[in-house]
Amino acid sequence: MTRAEPGGDQAAGDDGEGHVVGQRDAVVFITAVVIVVTRTLLGPTLPAVVRRARFPQIEDKTAELALTRCHMSSAALRALPELGRQFGIPEADTLRMVQDIEDRMAPAPATARRQEDMRQLELALVQVKHKTLTDLRDTGRIDDIVWQGRRTTQRQ
Repeated sequence: MTRAEPGGDQAAGDDGEGHVVGQRDAVVFITAVVIVVTRTLLGPTLPAVVRRARFPQIEDKTAELALTRCHMSSAALRALPELGRQFGIPEADTLRMVQDIEDRMAPAPATARRQEDMRQLELALVQVKHKTLTDLRDTGRIDDIVWQGRRTTQRQ
């Protein structure tokens, strides 16, 4: 059976045309040498080559991100009253949304101590909510299924 026949196998050293490649061992050796040299020489030296190429540094985009967020929020605040009327949203809900957007525009707490205080406040509020939920369940005002579902939702 030859390669041209269906199901024929290509013999070791065959060039795909049915001819044996001369100096097959030399081709395999040269290929192995190229791989070893590439990995041993270029691998360790590539970082130095990249540093020496002096590619431009990636700039800090924090200021641009802040500017973008500010402009997007300002545009949303300008459009919100008209969009609220267009979609028939009550004014109280629209004002609440304005307050939410303005709160998100406020600068983040500057100090680590302030961030820790905010985290403690959020934790205390979660504990108050949990106690309230447990009290509702204990007094029979809500079913255990509601209580368990709310606890599962809070964990996610």
